[in-house]
Amino acid sequence: MKRSVLMLVLMLLVGCAVPSATAAKVSLWGEIPRDCACRDGESMARVSSDLQEAQVPVELRIENIHEGWQVFSVTFDPAQVPADRVRQILEGSGAQVIPAPASQ
Repeated sequence: MKRSVLMLVLMLLVGCAVPSATAAKVSLWGEIPRDCACRDGESMARVSSDLQEAQVPVELRIENIHEGWQVFSVTFDPAQVPADRVRQILEGSGAQVIPAPASQ
């Protein structure tokens, strides 16, 4: 009896650990042209709005603004939303998907 209870507890512990081990998040990086100074942020607002409208669980973060471009990252769990879907939304918003910086 004790052995079967111990085995059940071990199975539960292992079962609980597996989902967290497979829940690795990934990031796609993108850039979008900055709008003129009078409407700064409109491009990013479009990206954010399109991601929200698609109801995909992602985290959007502005990483850098330089030379007329806004660089951002979108972090998500590929088990919940495929990377191709996120890429499709970003490109549909007018953004370009770019390689992650070497430091990332």
